[in-house]
Amino acid sequence: MRNHVTVQYLALMLWLALTDCKAEILTPPAIPVQPTVKAVAKWGGDVVVITEEWRADAGQMRQSLGLVRDDAVYPLAFPELGCESYEDVAESDVTGLLLACSHGQSSAVYARKHGAWTRLPGTFPGEGFRMATDDGRIAVVGRGAAYIVADSRPIRRIALDIDKRLRLHTPSAVLLRGDTLLVAFNAGEFGGGLFRLNLAQANPRPQTVIVDNIRALAPDSSGAIWVAAGISHMILRSGALYRLTGGTVQAVATNFGTELEPPAVTKQTGLRFPGLTEVASVAAGDNHQIFVVLPRFGVFLVQRNGLRALFDTPLEFSYSMPGYIGTSTPTSIALASSGEVYIGTSSLGILVLRGGAQRYGLRQLLFQSARP
Repeated sequence: MRNHVTVQYLALMLWLALTDCKAEILTPPAIPVQPTVKAVAKWGGDVVVITEEWRADAGQMRQSLGLVRDDAVYPLAFPELGCESYEDVAESDVTGLLLACSHGQSSAVYARKHGAWTRLPGTFPGEGFRMATDDGRIAVVGRGAAYIVADSRPIRRIALDIDKRLRLHTPSAVLLRGDTLLVAFNAGEFGGGLFRLNLAQANPRPQTVIVDNIRALAPDSSGAIWVAAGISHMILRSGALYRLTGGTVQAVATNFGTELEPPAVTKQTGLRFPGLTEVASVAAGDNHQIFVVLPRFGVFLVQRNGLRALFDTPLEFSYSMPGYIGTSTPTSIALASSGEVYIGTSSLGILVLRGGAQRYGLRQLLFQSARP
């Protein structure tokens, strides 16, 4: 599989070097405003998305699942589980597909193996959870606490003793590797951070690793963890890409500046971004290929001497709607085994950088109201 993905990548880079690969992205009102994509993930043999929308019947935000199929995104639901909101998905070689879902006042985790769902032990208070797994152990992390589920052992609750302004938010990303649990937060103008918990300790306490608005975490094949960060707030914008190796944090690239016309970078370190930007998301591919999404500039590959444009088309859009001006920015990225790059957006659906034997290009996938 690795060789296949590498061949796809090399063919894509060759084609981009020989052609002007631009794509027309449709915006409202030409298309309906699309659900906000919170995450894109490989799940089993499929690509699924987690979306967030206001539900008038519930009087609050609810998350749903979507399945990418045949150049569209279709609803994906498991009514037999009685979920009011789908919180997160994960996959384990030991337990199979994992699904965290809310039943209103509490949430639960289900595992699917050999075509059947099994509810795992434990009930987690409230909703707003992210999930990670490693070697059969599952971390379910919510607002103010992490829960460790491991085989038949009692569920372990760990308090997240961090800034209250962060504890009130659902983590933006979690990652479990051995006895290390990483929990990331992005609370907008209220800040953010990345915290490490050592699960080998009797009473783990969160240790601050990075103070920044953390968007995404991506482990690579060498064991390093890449961290996407940044914020755009009022006239200020900042972005950063970090690399964690063991206990060392390397700031691979950072920038900070103002949104005045023209936008001005007032501080930058490490590799140079193409301009003032935050890093919306990051993903790790084969052969240490690191993909980053920069809202104003496109999708880039991280190389030793700089960032190389894989698709240099802006992915941040504004559009006029009756009574308001809408905006859309990229929110997430996932790499498929076939070599396709999936980019979630806040209101324009899924953007797919796709290759084939004859041509490559960017396609926009829209949400459908029913499965075919």
